[in-house]
Amino acid sequence: SGRESQDMMGWWFTTAAVVVCVQQCHSAPATPHARSTSSQNQPLVDGKCLTSLQNVCPFVFGPSCTTCAANPAVTAVCSAGNVSVYCGTDTGLVHSTSVAHLSTPRRDLSATSVGGMAVFAGGCADDGTGTAQYVCDKAVGAVDIFSAAQPFPPGVKLTRTVQLSEPRGWICAAAAGGGQNLAVLAGGGTSGTTPHSTAGDVVDLDTGEITHFPNALSVGRWGIGCTVVGESTYFTGGKVTISGYSDAYTTGVIDIFTPATKHSDATTRSGATAASVGTWAPAPYNLSVPRESTAATAVGGSLLVAGGWKKADGRYQGDNTVDLFPDPSSGAASSSFTLATDAFDVGAAVVGDTAYIVGNGALYTYSGSTAGTTTTLPQALVGASSMDGGGLIPGSHMQQNGVTVGPWVCYYGGSIDTSALPPALYCLHTVRMRWARLPCSVPHRGGAIALVGNSTVVIAGGFDPAATNAPATDVVDVFVLHV
Repeated sequence: SGRESQDMMGWWFTTAAVVVCVQQCHSAPATPHARSTSSQNQPLVDGKCLTSLQNVCPFVFGPSCTTCAANPAVTAVCSAGNVSVYCGTDTGLVHSTSVAHLSTPRRDLSATSVGGMAVFAGGCADDGTGTAQYVCDKAVGAVDIFSAAQPFPPGVKLTRTVQLSEPRGWICAAAAGGGQNLAVLAGGGTSGTTPHSTAGDVVDLDTGEITHFPNALSVGRWGIGCTVVGESTYFTGGKVTISGYSDAYTTGVIDIFTPATKHSDATTRSGATAASVGTWAPAPYNLSVPRESTAATAVGGSLLVAGGWKKADGRYQGDNTVDLFPDPSSGAASSSFTLATDAFDVGAAVVGDTAYIVGNGALYTYSGSTAGTTTTLPQALVGASSMDGGGLIPGSHMQQNGVTVGPWVCYYGGSIDTSALPPALYCLHTVRMRWARLPCSVPHRGGAIALVGNSTVVIAGGFDPAATNAPATDVVDVFVLHV
């Protein structure tokens, strides 16, 4: 089709640019402050903009560097002197990009990675204008499954689309335990004034079959965090709506899905053979603070739940709590820590036994049940604690925002003012502690992020908060990272 031809041309152009970038990076000075031999391409320091050939390379932010790149995409931010950029040859992230498409445009969908495939589930087809972005009158039931496009060019393809048992937005998607190719999808809802769903759907990615659990959750809710830890999948917190905004409340309940030892290929939408797939049960413990919009992840066998949005004393506000459950299967005593500022929709990704949590102004690390370091983020990633602002990554309002590729942890970040700082994938090298910035083709506020295989990051759906009426997009930005 015409759109496929455009996408293919985009891939060739981007890949060619990457080759040029690598060649120029390797021929440029090895240190960010060294001067090149060309008088027209001299890196500058003390808050001035770089004008060397290095500025075509991926942006890499460093905590000790105060220069910024003279690139048209960030001219406004750069001229304000509030971006720190490092583009050294030892920290550049070589990558190629392409574009794919969801089966239907939508925002506030959820995503997970299972068996080398990316799953994008549910969402809302409504525009994202103003407060409309917080309701979902046009819920979507599509579950899109993407796999690697082989053998060439590198990228992804939409392999299969199946349907949820009921359309809903703000669903939460995670993998099942036990090494089975199952995606577990639960919660979500429609509207902003009716009770949310208790439903759970388990998708067999090998067959595309769905098993429906109508009463999977102990209470219907959306804005849930979810992750797999060991053999079970945990669904944390959420917002419970009764009849509207005023009587809604946030909950700390945690529900657990445990797959059967051996998943049966038999499936039903009525739930008659659901026991052959797995079981649901509420955990014997709750979050220390009832809240929605948490980030949940597994680290060193522990369940970590960070940040959130809570209702306290009749008022909605951010929360800075970090709960660590060292043995979530048994309900052992948890530990609680705090972020420096209230934040929700924080970034979360794990390398080895260390979780990297991106808040409004700082990067936090946690290992097992222990809090580690707190590092100030580069200025471009720092923001205020507010509903629409916050740090660049929390302010993107992307559920379960974070993936891991080798030593890199990657998150989506998109400013409300996309003309000042275009949306991008931000990746941190966890050994060198340097940030790389890889621009997206479109904004993905309220979108979703996942992995295909071990090194292909896919960011899908969402909307452009700066666009008229802010329609949802079907664009999937694909980043093949060569690490």
